[in-house]
Amino acid sequence: AEESGDERKFGQKSYTIKGRSLTARLGEDYATRAGQLYSAPIYAQQIVREQLKATPYTLAAYAAADWLVPADVYGAGDKTPMAVISDIAQAAGAFVESHPSEPTLSIKPRWKAAAWQVAAAEPDVVVPASVITQISGSRRVAQRANGVFVSANHLSGRAADVYRTGTAREPRASALSHALYTDHDVLQAAGLAALSESGTHKIEVVTLPVADKYALPLAQKGQIWQIAEPTGSWQGVVTGITLDVKISGDAPEVWQTVTIDRYLDD
Repeated sequence: AEESGDERKFGQKSYTIKGRSLTARLGEDYATRAGQLYSAPIYAQQIVREQLKATPYTLAAYAAADWLVPADVYGAGDKTPMAVISDIAQAAGAFVESHPSEPTLSIKPRWKAAAWQVAAAEPDVVVPASVITQISGSRRVAQRANGVFVSANHLSGRAADVYRTGTAREPRASALSHALYTDHDVLQAAGLAALSESGTHKIEVVTLPVADKYALPLAQKGQIWQIAEPTGSWQGVVTGITLDVKISGDAPEVWQTVTIDRYLDD
């Protein structure tokens, strides 16, 4: 908890508390900055663990691309530990997920499968129509990119033309460049993430309970969810979760509003 407030009326009092995950202490408001340059070859995952080594925080999972970073090409500069960790995750088309109450974090891919493969992928959660209280959606129309150039911004790195199989590689997404683009695995991951963001998407917002008896777990970012509707089922990637807790008959009810990115292009 970082901020608190109260409101007092005749016969009434209310309190508000705001806070963040414990890993906020690795960021701008709390952590010290380091100027370390990695002078020996090191893997990306090792850099993440190195940033956490002198702290009470741990890496719970690393599910993104991992690759070798040559000596003397990447440094922490004037960055906090979280800034370095986020930089590594973003370079690989991934994100940092902080545990809501424990001193742990995870690195997960933004797209477990390329956007055009999500509809056929094995879903993490299957949601029946009977438990959904509301769905709203909005289309985001953009040109579909079939190829993207990914390259390092120094001579010790690598470059690649990442493209959708079976296409002419055109049109192209904006080229990507980063000091961490030093191996094929990260080039491929970054390129597929960029191509997945292009094209037509529909952002679906689904409201439903969190309930063990319905086999409805709390959603997690990056999961693939299958949603059943009367017109048929569809799949997408979870990009956000909002919780609403209410008291009903002296018992808590937990509802979640899940934002799902649904790819609509071919």
